Amino acid sequence: MTEAILTSQTEGTSWLLALLAVALFALIVSGIAVWLFSRLIRREKQLAAYKQCNFDAEGYSVPDAQVDTTKPERVQVGDSFIFVGMLDVPRLQRFAVDYVSFLLRFRRYAEALAIAAEGKSSDEDLAEFRRMLIDKKAYGFIGDIIDNAILSNAKANPNKLTKRHVLKVMEPDQLQRILFALWSFNYGLQFKKKIEAQIQAVVAHMRWDLLERMS
Repeated sequence: MTEAILTSQTEGTSWLLALLAVALFALIVSGIAVWLFSRLIRREKQLAAYKQCNFDAEGYSVPDAQVDTTKPERVQVGDSFIFVGMLDVPRLQRFAVDYVSFLLRFRRYAEALAIAAEGKSSDEDLAEFRRMLIDKKAYGFIGDIIDNAILSNAKANPNKLTKRHVLKVMEPDQLQRILFALWSFNYGLQFKKKIEAQIQAVVAHMRWDLLERMS
């Protein structure tokens, strides 16, 4: 009799523990489902904000509207000047292709190009950079990069300088400033600028959403 009672109590306890385990599991699953749903809603709102501001959520470049509001750097070229700043999407894509093509064709100058992109200015670094400029083919290719990225853009080249003129009058330090600005605006700072603009877009979108709910 006592054994039967103990067995019954043990089975009851087992069933209770099983029910508690199921309830706990269901609670955890429900919590995860609610969390995932809230994340999905938040993501949908972010995507709506990106779309409203012409953002490609998966892309690297910033939208042209953000490019237009970014103040470029004025770089002296001979007796004239050009503006170097963020590139719009087509020019940024072309710049990326041109940059890689240069590295593939002139691998021996990879370090010299990196020196320009990083803005180094020691005598040893500048000597390496100047060695690249002596190579007429490499210098001409750099001219093509500048032409595609800057000179073909009327806003960046208000004085309508030609590639031939730029290559003729441009000093080594001026070229280094151009390449450094191109790199820093479109790769060094590009991601940071995009994140800042995305945050502003999402915050603005959330405010609009709240205002609509309150009205």
